[in-house]
Amino acid sequence: MKNSPIHRNTLIIIGLLLVASLFQLLLYLSGRILDRDIPLGNLAFGVTFFGILAVYYYKNNLWPRIAQHRWVLLFLLYIGISYIWGLYRFRTPTTATFDLWLFAYIPAVLLIPAFSFSARAFDACLAVLVGVYIVLAVFLIGAFPETLYNREEFSHFIRAPAMLNAGGIYLLFKYASRISIFTLVGLISVLFDGILHGVGGAFRGRLILALLALVLFFLILMRSTKVGFGWKFLSLGMGAIACAVALFLVATRFQEQYYVVAERLTSITDKFALTGDVVASDGRLKEAEYFFSLYPNRKLILGHGIGALWYDFYGIFGAKIGGTFAGARTMLHINWLHIVFKIGIVGFLLLLGMLVSHWRKHLGILKQNWGWWAFVIYYCAWTTYYGDKELTVRSIVFLMVLVHPWLFRTAPAEQRRPVPMGVGPPVRHGRPQRPPLPAHPYR
Repeated sequence: MKNSPIHRNTLIIIGLLLVASLFQLLLYLSGRILDRDIPLGNLAFGVTFFGILAVYYYKNNLWPRIAQHRWVLLFLLYIGISYIWGLYRFRTPTTATFDLWLFAYIPAVLLIPAFSFSARAFDACLAVLVGVYIVLAVFLIGAFPETLYNREEFSHFIRAPAMLNAGGIYLLFKYASRISIFTLVGLISVLFDGILHGVGGAFRGRLILALLALVLFFLILMRSTKVGFGWKFLSLGMGAIACAVALFLVATRFQEQYYVVAERLTSITDKFALTGDVVASDGRLKEAEYFFSLYPNRKLILGHGIGALWYDFYGIFGAKIGGTFAGARTMLHINWLHIVFKIGIVGFLLLLGMLVSHWRKHLGILKQNWGWWAFVIYYCAWTTYYGDKELTVRSIVFLMVLVHPWLFRTAPAEQRRPVPMGVGPPVRHGRPQRPPLPAHPYR
């Protein structure tokens, strides 16, 4: 087993997650302790991360699959042109390279063969990382109590470690219908994240997303015949206790919580009273208005190029906050608009075509796979309200699980081994066994 391709590939994938987490921690600490970013830190992260992924490709002879997959080939060609166009137009190599990691990661992960590494070990690694997030967040709150009920301080200290919560969402949905220690880790992570961000940090969106995750979890739990009444009762009890804790925290620190939320609402209503314009009163609406204003001049058909938002939003927001290039507003909160802004409608359709073509190969796994569909719903909600516009630990986990629904099939993955295409089903005692699903050219 130690020398098997499954074991080797598992070590590479786990190494990928650990390296991503380590780099995020280093970038986080440099910004908080040294008050400056590591020089070329994002470049080093991308080169190291894709270097490990290249080892996976080399060990499994996956390079020919790029040429064989027309959707991947077209998408890679398109984002390459978009990257060059963005560099030529805006002269922002650092930003464009930073964005390129995320766009290149999607097809790179998509070509990983099904069941080519241990999903069980993948889950265990994520469970450990989620536990690290909870412990680290508790430590930071204890060391810096002023972070509670202070949005800027809270985001300054807690935002980077909270990216690991994506693993908790995955574990919660995957093991909702067959309760295990992974289910409890995922449930604790979601409850902790919702209480911590929704109450302690006054992030309304995170609280709503946590409630959405719990609703989806309970829907899977209630319809499952594999989970006994005792587990369902315990899960509902834990949810009720968590809600009670949240209410207690709000009740004991209601004044601070009220001021934080009221301040945001008051700023919006004050701007509306002065201008009479709903869009002008909210930054997200202003971003969306600017986005849609670009359509008449057909700029969104092919996109502005990877790395474009730094330039275009500089003209809209930069002058109002000091006029410096580094201070420009650089993002759209709605992830789908953000992607279309960079690679255009054509690039977005190529991305959808690539994903749909991949999912069609796994229709047997997608059928009645309620955990994966719940994950898709949560991901759509997350990226509509927040978005992952760079290659972080959260986006790595989100996209890997979104692209590969077979990660929700731990038991079959552990019991079967991939076989070369063209090889017939194994025979034992004179009767053919059912071949592994799905078949693929894994070598």
